[in-house]
Amino acid sequence: MKRGRGGLMQYEAMHRHTIGVTLLDTETRVIRKDEDARSIYYWSDGNGSCDCNRVGVFDDAVQEAMDAAQHARLPTLLPAHQVCFGSHRFVIVYVHGDCGGAAPAEVLAMMNEDYPPGLLADALAYYTVQCTRGGGQ
Repeated sequence: MKRGRGGLMQYEAMHRHTIGVTLLDTETRVIRKDEDARSIYYWSDGNGSCDCNRVGVFDDAVQEAMDAAQHARLPTLLPAHQVCFGSHRFVIVYVHGDCGGAAPAEVLAMMNEDYPPGLLADALAYYTVQCTRGGGQ
């Protein structure tokens, strides 16, 4: 279980509360809202906690390009296989919905905990500017 800036969120609350999120592709600067409500746990500790599943919010071409780059870098990797992409590209920049009594900033920090702090700060700053210009979601 992860610890956000504001404290430790209870395990049950992480599973019980579903939220929507908006993500930023830090390479292309494309912003996408995930239309599926998922648990806080999914994004903080589950499959959505790394780029492997966060990429699914974006176009198929992004996934295909990431797969191709990974197979070029790891030529012995079988065609249908992949290794974890890690936490380097797709940052959650906004939380939509009930955070179970936790502050949205705490939940946001918890869901991006494995991403480099500088990347997170840059992503949040970029998203804030886009929102002021009407380009955020």
